[in-house]
Amino acid sequence: MAIGAHVTALWAVGGRQGRAASVADRDHGGLYAEAVLARVPLAEASARPVLTYRGPGGRGDCFKGVSIDVEGLLVCTEAEVLRVRGGAVQARTSLPSFNDVHHARQLEGSLHVASTGCDGVVVEGRFVAVGDGVVPPSEDVRTADLRPHRWHPNHLFGVEGRAFVTRGMAGDAVALDGSAHWPLSDGVVHDGVVCADGVWFTAVDGRLLRVDPGRGVVDREVRLTELDERSPPLGWCRGLVFTGSVAWVGFSRLRATAARQRLAWVRGALRGRQMASSHPTRITGYDLRTCAKVAEIELPGAGIDAVFGLVEATAPV
Repeated sequence: MAIGAHVTALWAVGGRQGRAASVADRDHGGLYAEAVLARVPLAEASARPVLTYRGPGGRGDCFKGVSIDVEGLLVCTEAEVLRVRGGAVQARTSLPSFNDVHHARQLEGSLHVASTGCDGVVVEGRFVAVGDGVVPPSEDVRTADLRPHRWHPNHLFGVEGRAFVTRGMAGDAVALDGSAHWPLSDGVVHDGVVCADGVWFTAVDGRLLRVDPGRGVVDREVRLTELDERSPPLGWCRGLVFTGSVAWVGFSRLRATAARQRLAWVRGALRGRQMASSHPTRITGYDLRTCAKVAEIELPGAGIDAVFGLVEATAPV
């Protein structure tokens, strides 16, 4: 079915929450106290922190994306892309056009960076808009608050030599050269995992969506609430890795503020509650062949209160 049957561990990235976020809290600036990279051995059903990081100037205290690089990993904070090897930061890249960066990836030999706050992708320093009405930044925006994001590009992937990015708020994925548009969902989407049977995405309401790249249409939908004994909502669904037929999916505990602003699917469940869901931040494994939940690994013990990305750990980093 999918690639990755040899994978025995995952890398998970996210942030340790440093303060409470109340229902009245409209600004989540400074919410995270520390960015965390954790290794997750699947057989041990546990996670341990490998790298913690705090960005300059009180920003960058959460890792918002991860990808595999030639010599290690690429992880990103709001305004930096870090190359990580040997459990340490080896190099940093930061450009004036970086704002609320959610993902960085090498595609066709070029560094692509999803500058989510700017609604664009920066390719080796060149800004590529990902939607109508997007204007390239004319000044340093690394510390600017550019919310709300109209398109919210959040994950990069490649198909047949073309670079794609998911547009979270638009619920779709697009080729950067304008040659393809894949409608995915009426809600927020993440990921874009290329497998032998298609390209898989997560929807934050707890669904997996598979696209046939030849036709650009969703040809399979998996509702994870139907495979899980936990009561819905399961949490903010983001982060995806396959090991054979098992999909490992990241879930973050939902804050009421974030849900009220972005999640129509959970409206009405928030009255008088600070959390939309009390389920812990975790990685859950679902066998898509048998349609069964097979494992669950909680992440707060490793310092990750919100998980933003997962990749396979095929070698020590």
